[in-house]
Amino acid sequence: MEGFLIVMRVITWMLSIYSFIVFIRLLLTWIPIPQLNRIKEILGSVVDPYLDKFRGISWLRFGAMDFSPILGLVLLSVVINITGTLASNATITLGQVLYILLSGIWGMVSFFLGALIVLLIIRLFVSLANSGGHNSWGNLDSLIYNLMARVVGIFTSKSVSFHAGLLITIACLIILRVGFGILMPIASGYLLRL
Repeated sequence: MEGFLIVMRVITWMLSIYSFIVFIRLLLTWIPIPQLNRIKEILGSVVDPYLDKFRGISWLRFGAMDFSPILGLVLLSVVINITGTLASNATITLGQVLYILLSGIWGMVSFFLGALIVLLIIRLFVSLANSGGHNSWGNLDSLIYNLMARVVGIFTSKSVSFHAGLLITIACLIILRVGFGILMPIASGYLLRL
């Protein structure tokens, strides 16, 4: 039994280090410093084969933005939590596994909702400050318009102004984010009792 616990601790430790390397690799892709190119190549050779497994998922791509690495990090986190639980208890219940999966999924959904809310608020302020001016948001606006059309379409089939559509969409996303945030502990408590 002690050997199993040691193996689970080592696996958890190795996966945690790998997850950190994935995070560093993703962070470095946003930093355009030529002196870091060699480090990016080395980390890419270790991380990209794993991340490439998620890159083809279309619902994680919004125009030029690719959120598939987040799914890769969420999956690593779920596996780390499962092996960590096994390392400390030597057993894991179905409820614990479901709780870990639900927590991982909620983490990803929560991130997306939060990012969309912030993006829409920024877009609203830019639009209000630049009313009647040049619109340089391009591809991002196509994502925003599609999202707004779906959300506003729930309430009315009539056309609404861009600002009203943004406000309705922001309010709905905040309500969704807060509502699921309230339901998550309740669902988690139920799952942990399984």
